[in-house]
Amino acid sequence: MKNINVFFFLISGLLMTSCKEAFTPKALSTDLKILVIDGFINATPNSITTITLSRTKKLNDTTTASFPEINASVQIQGEDGSMSNLSGKDQGTYSSDPLTIDPEKKYRLNISTTDGANYVSDYVVVKMAPAIDSVTWSQDNDVKIAVSSSDPSNNTRYYLYNYVETWEYHSAFDSRLGYENGAVTYLADDQHKTVCYKTKNSQSIITASSAALSEDVISKQPVTTILNGELKLNIRYSILMQQIALTAQGYQFWELMKKNSEQLGGLFDPLPSQLFSNYKCTTDPNTIVIGYLSASSVQEKRIFIDNKELKDWVITDGGILCEIQFISPEDADYFFRNGAYLPVYFITGGGIAMSQTVCVDCTLQGGTLTKPSFW
Repeated sequence: MKNINVFFFLISGLLMTSCKEAFTPKALSTDLKILVIDGFINATPNSITTITLSRTKKLNDTTTASFPEINASVQIQGEDGSMSNLSGKDQGTYSSDPLTIDPEKKYRLNISTTDGANYVSDYVVVKMAPAIDSVTWSQDNDVKIAVSSSDPSNNTRYYLYNYVETWEYHSAFDSRLGYENGAVTYLADDQHKTVCYKTKNSQSIITASSAALSEDVISKQPVTTILNGELKLNIRYSILMQQIALTAQGYQFWELMKKNSEQLGGLFDPLPSQLFSNYKCTTDPNTIVIGYLSASSVQEKRIFIDNKELKDWVITDGGILCEIQFISPEDADYFFRNGAYLPVYFITGGGIAMSQTVCVDCTLQGGTLTKPSFW
């Protein structure tokens, strides 16, 4: 699912304050520490359900993205009395063993936190998502990706999409040299750091509905745009589209989330809507909790885009200025010992060509040398 971004606004004081006086809303410095529950019950047979727990932070706190809720007890409970525990991992992430969820039964989450609070969701129906019809792309100047889906039985109507991007990129220079123990050395084939792969999960909220249509069809729902010149399409790119089915209430929750995260503009923009939740705190009914539990199978479809398929794509270096400099062998230790530079190749006559390490080692741009199994 998506990372749930929560925004709190205090506007009444602002409207009563003179335009000439600075105003700092108390909400900016109020630490509410509201529990945020993100994730859904994965009803795909033999699949893992992952739930992320975190706490809200002050609006003026820019030091961290979120505060993970660790050491909680998280359990999937069926209305038939079945129970499955989720194991806690780092960053407030809790995952189940592979499960097979009965689509004919209802399920809920039961969460206990270390402060003694207990949270439960309503029992929710299981929705079985139809297959994704297609994931397509088109190019004018930028590349635009879209998804199309349909349900001949007209039982879905409400959709939520996630995606995972993976792309291959290369270092600016292909070096076969390294520096170790005070000497320039030749690298073995498995030591080259020229080709890397990077993966990124979607952060945007993508919903679609056919409720107003006679047929349950989603046609070319926009997913993402890759601007011309982005590193993602320098070599080869892949996107894995994931689709889950929502109830009407679940769709309404994600629509409100999307509006609250997008409509944060000027004075005359629509005010953010108040979120609702199907979770409640059983130990204190007045405690606010943020999140909405859904249960759905997941449908996936992957496509690839090769750079050679594009027209007039601008190849860029990802914003890193990479240049070759030439030094004598006597200066090698001075430049290479602290790791800021690496040798690239030898020059006839005894010199060495070098560049910044980030221009030679592709892993320093956040990727990995391991080729994905689907590549």
